[in-house]
Amino acid sequence: MRKAVQNVFAVICVFVIHMPVYAENWFTFTLDNDLFIGRDDGYTNGVYFSLHNAGLAKEAPEPGLLISPLAFLFEKKAPLFSLNSWTFGQTMVTPEDITAENPDPRDVPYSGLIFLSNSFIRAWENEASKYTFAFGMVGPSSLAEESQRIVHKTIGSEIPQGWDYQLKDEFVFQLEYGRMWRRWLLEDRADLILLADLALGTIETFASSGTFVRFGNDLEYTYVTPSLRATRTVNPIAIDGGWFVFAGFNAHLYARRIFVDGNTFKESRSTELDHTQFSFAAGFTFSWKRLSASIAMENAHILEDSPDAVSRYGSLTLAWKY
Repeated sequence: MRKAVQNVFAVICVFVIHMPVYAENWFTFTLDNDLFIGRDDGYTNGVYFSLHNAGLAKEAPEPGLLISPLAFLFEKKAPLFSLNSWTFGQTMVTPEDITAENPDPRDVPYSGLIFLSNSFIRAWENEASKYTFAFGMVGPSSLAEESQRIVHKTIGSEIPQGWDYQLKDEFVFQLEYGRMWRRWLLEDRADLILLADLALGTIETFASSGTFVRFGNDLEYTYVTPSLRATRTVNPIAIDGGWFVFAGFNAHLYARRIFVDGNTFKESRSTELDHTQFSFAAGFTFSWKRLSASIAMENAHILEDSPDAVSRYGSLTLAWKY
């Protein structure tokens, strides 16, 4: 397991070393946790560290190493600005009753994912395209069990007992393409963002559409950030002294979710996925000098025959412009 984790870190180092420096660079840290709203089940925790490089016209970054092979899919017209993002993260999912040594087989299985992703956004005045490729390991090598035990011991919460039934070690990947369109509602103070995404892979396979409404100031170049929520890398963020409140709705049609359906190529715990899912998110973001912060809450229904199986969690993103 340690060797697998070392290999993942080695790959990350290779990609980061080759990452160029551009006019505007951001580092973000995002923490998702259902303890923010007094729960400890379903999508229980996510920790994500991201580097973002953005630029206008000639200062715009080139796509990262994972996205470069997809350049033939890019639109021919030159973008007004571009954003290249690298994210290293860990995600964990647990059933509702974490005290049971043998978890309820009708609930989601224990699972953890450690991954590296590269997203590249090409944006124009009121529309943008997003390309994302992610790969990683699901299972014990994700170190999700160890992470959750450490956190629960630190905060004095109940220690989860069912990790012996987690998904097995397996390499996973996901390729995603997204489009977004922005329409102004109130000159420069409010806008409506329409989103559409298609993802294929062993992590998740889905088609989705959604909409976000924002109200605040300095909205011109930040309308692309809601699209990164689909990869759980960062919440919508304000920059350069701006702020805004946001609320959004998404509809997903899932063919597969490894966190519910279990391992792709190995026998593991699984349960019945609700293929049609709806989610709602709302939050607030503000920036001051080189710092930004975003706070959000989200909920989504995940299981076929359990109307109570709703994943609710709070999310915090901190960003630093360097």
